[in-house]
Amino acid sequence: MNDANRSLYFTIQGNKCYLFNLSSCFNKARVHTTESLKSKVMITFVAMIVRNELFQKTIELRKKNRKYYTVGGIVTELENIEYTRDSKERYRRKYALTAKQKEILKQFDIDEKYMDRCISIYFY
Repeated sequence: MNDANRSLYFTIQGNKCYLFNLSSCFNKARVHTTESLKSKVMITFVAMIVRNELFQKTIELRKKNRKYYTVGGIVTELENIEYTRDSKERYRRKYALTAKQKEILKQFDIDEKYMDRCISIYFY
């Protein structure tokens, strides 16, 4: 997942021109068909929406500490939340949530019980 985030970040940073002129940027976008280019633009657009949502919801955290609550830092922190399947085929959190993870999730009105409930509903 981390590699995918970095790849998407570099796509957004390095290929801004294809957002404005689709036909002239095939080489920079590194795609060969119009369909691929349109798909890449759509994924980039959705990623920018998600990034903006993360940014907007965590403004209060950044007021406390700008250094530790960047969007990249928040994504990295949330990537560390892992669930594993036990011998009874149930999914459980691998590690307890850190204080920083709890603080980030609180901005989205998510707590530990809600996360566990969602995992049990969607992965059984």
